[in-house]
Amino acid sequence: MSKKVSTTVLRPSTGRRVRKGDVLGVWYSGILAADPSSRFDSNFNFATATDTRSPFTFELGAGQVIPGWEQALSNRRIGEVIELYIPAELGYGTTGSPPSIPGNADLIFTVELIAAKPSNDESFVFPRFRDLGLNQTEVRKLIEFRKSLVSDSIVAESPVNLLGYDQENILAGKDFGELKADILLGFAGNDQLKGGLGADLLIGGQDADKYIYTNIADAATPRNGLTSRETILGFNQAEGDQIDLSEIAGDGFDRITWINKREFSGTSGELRFDAGLVSIDANGDKRSDFEIELTGIERISKSAFIF
Repeated sequence: MSKKVSTTVLRPSTGRRVRKGDVLGVWYSGILAADPSSRFDSNFNFATATDTRSPFTFELGAGQVIPGWEQALSNRRIGEVIELYIPAELGYGTTGSPPSIPGNADLIFTVELIAAKPSNDESFVFPRFRDLGLNQTEVRKLIEFRKSLVSDSIVAESPVNLLGYDQENILAGKDFGELKADILLGFAGNDQLKGGLGADLLIGGQDADKYIYTNIADAATPRNGLTSRETILGFNQAEGDQIDLSEIAGDGFDRITWINKREFSGTSGELRFDAGLVSIDANGDKRSDFEIELTGIERISKSAFIF
């Protein structure tokens, strides 16, 4: 009886189906099924917030990857994240791939199909935001956010820097230079999102998400001609979403004090929320030094924050 690859969809997509002859670009991570701690190869860490390498590209159906990949990825959709359980017969067989993969080893891969170049085309096709389940409001906000980055000469290095999937994700942006704008999408699951420096756009999706800030500069109030502001889209306190400010205290002030909608009094470390805007006066000058726009949110309570 011939062996088959077992597949589990971790993040669905309605993007274009891939087919034989396409050149695929993927993120991947592989472990031995017998030892989940034994990651033998990867160009992306799906579990923690670490740097990636370059996407891996190959032609589907050309024998450039193991048979298990050929079988499992054919007819999948761009934008999907899939877990593959590959029996040894469709992996590296009885000989393995020393020293990392012993003979007769079943393998588990997590693969994200990030792009495909059709055989009759010179350009890669990427998933659209709506292919990944974003609603019209979220897509519109993403487009507006990207335009604001260009107008401020702060351009993210890709349309979306990090995409999670429908599990618990830890997503962190990369701070290149003095300012770096990231777009992080967590989707379903209890995600942790950390944009770092720059005017980031963070979308946690469903379930209880945590938005982490460690420095006042992570969401600095836009000044000196800049207009882009740190933005969280889809914040939902009822689902357990929280903004973690626990590491900010000490960045020029001793502690954070929640003042709800009241105006700043001149005491450093005051935290307020009004008209969809979270703000902190870090130095006691009655001006905001830290701002986060919570799009569409009119009211939140102190319990939405960790400090």
